[in-house]
Amino acid sequence: ALLACLPLAPLTAAEFKENLNYFEIFPNYPGSEANKVEVVEFFMYSCPHCYDFEPHLNAWLANKPADVNFTKVPAVFNANARFFAEAYYSLEVMGVDHSIHEKIFAAIHDQQKRLFEAESLAEFLATQGVDANQFRQHLKSFAVQAKVNRAEELGKRYAIRAVPSMVVEGSWRTGQVGSFEEMLQLVDFLVAKGKKEKLATNP
Repeated sequence: ALLACLPLAPLTAAEFKENLNYFEIFPNYPGSEANKVEVVEFFMYSCPHCYDFEPHLNAWLANKPADVNFTKVPAVFNANARFFAEAYYSLEVMGVDHSIHEKIFAAIHDQQKRLFEAESLAEFLATQGVDANQFRQHLKSFAVQAKVNRAEELGKRYAIRAVPSMVVEGSWRTGQVGSFEEMLQLVDFLVAKGKKEKLATNP
């Protein structure tokens, strides 16, 4: 499920092809805000491609239009992925600064730390100033499990089979692209498409 995107020749927005570069989601689930377009990234801490994608995504987010809502959602493919989803939402519920996620990514992929179970991750988080006991308590809490179950349901709804993947306006899922830059150009293309459809629905 964690395969890199296949290299293709660079595309322009006009050349993005449905059922190759992107796929329509049936039924679709457009965002509830008439003047906002929703963009979701599905990721896993253990995925090296997700880690490599982060700086490109952060640069895109720095210039994101105000009328685009962005959300990260941990993919839940298996038990290991579910643990990382529990960790992600535990930190969210605790209100830990979002920079912790880049530190987890770096620890796994740059420092080769094996943070694949609760105790090793809790010990690492303690070195980053996070309350390890509070983290442990949140992992299996009702609030966190509800968020993880919701993430798993979203992944199934959008047919997410690889990460990183992005979903725009609950209507389109990214497909085959040649680079991370191209993926984000595709997202911009789909955002524009989503805005156009919202305008037609809510003139």
